[in-house]
Amino acid sequence: MRYLIVLVAVLFPIVAQAAVPLLTIKLSGTVEVQDAISPGVTKVRVSRLEAKRVFAEFSVSGDDYALVIDANGPGVVELVPKRVSAALPTIEVFSLSGNLALTDTEKAFGDLNANVGSPAVGNLFEGLTGVVNGRVSFKGSIVSGILKKFTFSSLAVGKNQSGVTNQVALLKFKVATSKVFTQLP
Repeated sequence: MRYLIVLVAVLFPIVAQAAVPLLTIKLSGTVEVQDAISPGVTKVRVSRLEAKRVFAEFSVSGDDYALVIDANGPGVVELVPKRVSAALPTIEVFSLSGNLALTDTEKAFGDLNANVGSPAVGNLFEGLTGVVNGRVSFKGSIVSGILKKFTFSSLAVGKNQSGVTNQVALLKFKVATSKVFTQLP
């Protein structure tokens, strides 16, 4: 599937600017939290982090929302209503900022490093802070701007809402684009 993408003029200034469609993503990883077992005894509990967990953290349904990335700017991962007629709000999960990139025009790829943060409140993504490393590869010339694949990995810290003595949640995850998202009427 072909489509134009410009992650940001700051990120890849060599690519011509054009509107980028929303892209569905696959998110996979883990969340680590510390549980107090007894006084002075703790245990690290690991759970899965995937789209289903993101929907649950924001109290929405996968039937109503799609997990996408909006690359028209620094990059925002968000929950977007599948249908316009549902009149539901778009919800920001997290965004990238401070993007730094190295591009290889001959091999048609760009490697990036960015910060990750979230405006979320009352869930795992509250106070999210961390780092993202990723790669964007293009079909043909990078100047054409035709995206082949966009993936990134992150190590971030969020909030363990059920933590009693320690509210740190360590998030380790990978995001990969899947296809163009089309919102239904």
